Amino acid sequence: MAKVALIGAGSIVFTKTLMNDLLNTPALAGSHYCLMSRTMPKLERMEGFLNRVIDANGLDATVSRTLDLEEAVTDADYVIVMIQVGGMDAFGVDYEVPLKYGVDQCIGDTLGPGGIFRALRTIPPVVDIAQTMERVAPGLGCSTTRTRWHPSAGPSARNRPSSSWASATASRPPRTSSRVT
Repeated sequence: MAKVALIGAGSIVFTKTLMNDLLNTPALAGSHYCLMSRTMPKLERMEGFLNRVIDANGLDATVSRTLDLEEAVTDADYVIVMIQVGGMDAFGVDYEVPLKYGVDQCIGDTLGPGGIFRALRTIPPVVDIAQTMERVAPGLGCSTTRTRWHPSAGPSARNRPSSSWASATASRPPRTSSRVT
């Protein structure tokens, strides 16, 4: 039985869609899904929805919820990061500020000024998640062959490179130059 931690699972639309896909994946039968977010009301609604889906369809899966990142990632086989830092308010700013200065971007959350704004908000929590994974499972972290790290916090063009960089450098000491001047 696999443990799948979903970080940022308070998203009603994205989490429902993703979980329907995961619950219908035969290789994940018998899995436990740990939903983690920063707000309990959304987690309670999502857990209730998923339990109804599991019961109504006779699926072999269990679901739990937590506000604690360490609890969510401990012993996880898969960690899916799907956070949206700042919510819809920040998303609006990502579009409106560039538009004020003449940059009309479609959506504006992947590339360009809006994408940069969103990446700057997202990278620090992604680093925190990566460091937490390494702390609760020393030696595993984000590059393990056991725990699979899936950064899905927004469009992949922006977030996969920034999340990959952030997770790869989260626990490494800073590089120093060996050049003597």
